Amino acid sequence: MPLDPMSQHISQADPGSTATGLTASFMAGFHQRADSDLGLIDQLCRLALSDSAEQADLALHELYGTIVEGVSNDFSSRGMQVCARVLARMVCCLGATPAGRALHGLLRTLGLRNEGDLVTGYHRLLAAPPLSRTAMAKIRRILLPSRVTIGADVVITGVLAQRLARAMPRAEILIAGPAHIPRIFHAMPRLRHLPLAYDRHGSMANRITVWTDLHRLAAREQEGLAARELLVVDTDSRLTQLGLLPLAGPGATRLFPSREDVAGRTATTLPELANLWCDHMFGPDQHVWPMVAFAPQHLMAARRYAAGRDNAFLLVISLGVGNNEAKRIPEPFEEELILTLLEDRNTLILLDSGTQDAGRRRVEALLATCRSRGLATAFLHEEDLATRQPPFPHGVVGFRGSIGALGALIGEADGFFGYDSCPQHIAAALDTPSVIAFAGAPNPRFEARWRSQGRAGRTFTIAAPPDAMWTDDLIQALAMQVAQHFRWLRA
Repeated sequence: MPLDPMSQHISQADPGSTATGLTASFMAGFHQRADSDLGLIDQLCRLALSDSAEQADLALHELYGTIVEGVSNDFSSRGMQVCARVLARMVCCLGATPAGRALHGLLRTLGLRNEGDLVTGYHRLLAAPPLSRTAMAKIRRILLPSRVTIGADVVITGVLAQRLARAMPRAEILIAGPAHIPRIFHAMPRLRHLPLAYDRHGSMANRITVWTDLHRLAAREQEGLAARELLVVDTDSRLTQLGLLPLAGPGATRLFPSREDVAGRTATTLPELANLWCDHMFGPDQHVWPMVAFAPQHLMAARRYAAGRDNAFLLVISLGVGNNEAKRIPEPFEEELILTLLEDRNTLILLDSGTQDAGRRRVEALLATCRSRGLATAFLHEEDLATRQPPFPHGVVGFRGSIGALGALIGEADGFFGYDSCPQHIAAALDTPSVIAFAGAPNPRFEARWRSQGRAGRTFTIAAPPDAMWTDDLIQALAMQVAQHFRWLRA
């Protein structure tokens, strides 16, 4: 689908208001269940592919951050259909530019010449039949593209990998994706990581053409194997534009429809959906839980540090929200929470700062508040974890380290608190007693799908009300509710 020349009124208008207005029009139509106006997507693509960095960034944020995520987070079959059409239009728009030349060539080689071919192929994958026992017995390698984010890889990719390993015990499991894969699935049997970087904040070309790199990886893994000895199980990955771009033929590919609505199963979590889909596609088997496994050096360092807490109640807190501030409880909740928790003696809080500067500043501000109240504070870096012990039995220690080190500390903790982000899923996978403040959910299905779930069921989730309902009294009451839950655990 060739790009039309960029219209004069778009290029001269304020880029922010233009992109926002186009997006608002599209999303209004989606929520009103009207036919999707893909002409609005064309206009946003022109902005996203323009030479103006400001214009491109704003339009790309609206395309992926508002439209694709907004439609996907509806967790409905209609949302999946609309999203496939939007992404197909975006792929075709990019393919008509110099930056998309290699993409365009590969698509044509695969017989995908236009938007309609892409959408038709996507629906063909969704309708793929279960694999027979004979077919599964022939498979030697299974390729799963990562979900890109750590939390989604824990609750979806890891569950699928476990079920596939059980269903096809002779097959090697390959996960293609970012560097966190071997850090959260360390030494998982028969698992091999295929490194593939994905820039979640990159250009439109970067986010889409990563598929050409992944396709080359899949072709390389196919070498030396018969046609049906490689199976691709798409996790509904960003690396394939949510399953739209194929890595193998339809007979050798199965797509997990993670955003599909399930009749009569409104409260089903993503791990449950993954297990039910595997039952249908590969045969009924025992359901598995999300799992994580960290490197021995992280486990030993965390165990040594936690052992030095004496009788203190070790509580790990992560205030990360995955770049989505809608998931955060408004101020002064975090300050109120920490001060309320520290009203109980022998409470040692390990406060994770994440890996970004904003998280570090947030933690430093909270530590300063604690010091002004006469509470003990310190800061711990991952490289000192193996040689240090808690400096006091009561107070707050800021922490900065990798996901492997943080995960190992969560596993040693007496409790965990966090928002809807990857550490909540790690805590659930490790059966660490947890309280999760779930805020910013766009609809009840989203909250139900992304609730953390572990084998022991030791996660207590508080569904936070919309921002407009927050008051100082409600914030204080929520802090008290969290603190009371941990008091019950201690008792």
